[in-house]
Amino acid sequence: MKRIITAGLTLALLVAMTAASASGPGSASDPLITKSYMEGEYTDRILSDADKAIDRGLQAVYDKAAAPYDSPSSEVTYTSGRQLMLAKSGGELTVLAGGYLTLLEGGLSVTVRSGQVLDLSRGEAVSDGAALSSGRRYLCAEDTRALFTASAPSLMLLEGPYISNGLVGKPELIYDDVTGVEWFADAAAYAKSIGMFPDSGGSTFHSSASVSRAEMVYGMWKAAGMPSSAGVLPYNDLRETWYLDAVAWATEKEIVTGTGGPNFSPDMGLDRQQLATMLYRYARATGKDTSARVDLDKFVDRAQIGDWALDSLSWAVAAGVIHGTSDTEELMSPTMSATRGQVATVLMRMI
Repeated sequence: MKRIITAGLTLALLVAMTAASASGPGSASDPLITKSYMEGEYTDRILSDADKAIDRGLQAVYDKAAAPYDSPSSEVTYTSGRQLMLAKSGGELTVLAGGYLTLLEGGLSVTVRSGQVLDLSRGEAVSDGAALSSGRRYLCAEDTRALFTASAPSLMLLEGPYISNGLVGKPELIYDDVTGVEWFADAAAYAKSIGMFPDSGGSTFHSSASVSRAEMVYGMWKAAGMPSSAGVLPYNDLRETWYLDAVAWATEKEIVTGTGGPNFSPDMGLDRQQLATMLYRYARATGKDTSARVDLDKFVDRAQIGDWALDSLSWAVAAGVIHGTSDTEELMSPTMSATRGQVATVLMRMI
């Protein structure tokens, strides 16, 4: 970009410097300008001056943008990546330009102090005083300062610069086996807040424990807000009551089917490709965009993915819901058991 700006300024600087020169090559007293001079000293000097002018301009823009975050006395906090935040009723959160906010549950209204707040789900500006919709991602555009106020206890995902009062902060984990620094820590807090797993009220999260079909369906049902259904249960192996409503809803929405005959197999574990298939159907059933696709050939274990799971995994990776399992090479690990930490994380990403 700098080279383009430099080239564009060169002509203007050439005219200005020629007119300003009372003597030297090109002036009335010395009308001859040699080719070597034009290609050497004169051009070099113009480009050097242009570079300095651009650098000064870019530095000024950077200094202005960075000032709120560099000042030791500033109240501004900057999050790197999405951070789970909990606002008590009456909590206030000021989000600045470049900040993203997604309401997971509760109630938030926005007061636009300056600039624009954009609803990225709809591609339109949010009016001053509007109530936020759950599940949508909002962006504070350039030169924007917006105040979000909680009308009820609210859970949200936040990314970027913000200022909060004493009623907004990270939610307490209250799990003995989660310290807060793990990659799934925010997802664990989210899972606890909605009761994602049947034993969410306990003192342990069990992040590496495998997830059963019944637990997965129950988690999706809770994330969807515990919707009601017609209650049709075409299975004869459902023996516990805690998952009956969830299975009925998931069956009605065609998120799940049986495992053969009149069986649901609630205690059967899930692998990652089965997880992707359920998530794809869940996204489709809850009205989310499922059109994104990505080439799975980049994964070295692509051949291990079942043909029946290719489309679902292609969407899940493209949508950023499911990631690879290795930092050193592209592994999908499609037959690896899905764990609680993974399930909580992908459901939070989807919301």
